[in-house]
Amino acid sequence: MAWERGVSAESPVLRARSKRVKDLLRFAKWLERRRLLDEAYWDRERCELVAIEDHPFLGVGKGEVLFDTRGYVNPALEAGSVEKALHG
Repeated sequence: MAWERGVSAESPVLRARSKRVKDLLRFAKWLERRRLLDEAYWDRERCELVAIEDHPFLGVGKGEVLFDTRGYVNPALEAGSVEKALHG
C-alpha cells in the first residue's frame, strides 16, 4: 500500500488518471490562451484586440475580436471557460 512505501495520499503518484488528464488539458488551454494574447493585434482605431491567427483549441478564428473597450469579451477568454470546456 501507499502508506507502506512512504508515499503520502496527496502525492501525484496516487492521483487519478482523469485528474491528471484534466490538469494537462487545463495547462494546455492556459498556454494556448497565453499565446493567443501575446500574438494578438491591438486596433487603435476601433479600440479592440484582434486575433491574427487561428486557435482551434480555444475556438478562436483569425480576425476574431477578443475584447474591446466597450465591454465585449470573447467567450474563449471568459473566466471559467476552461472548466466549461472540460465538463461540457
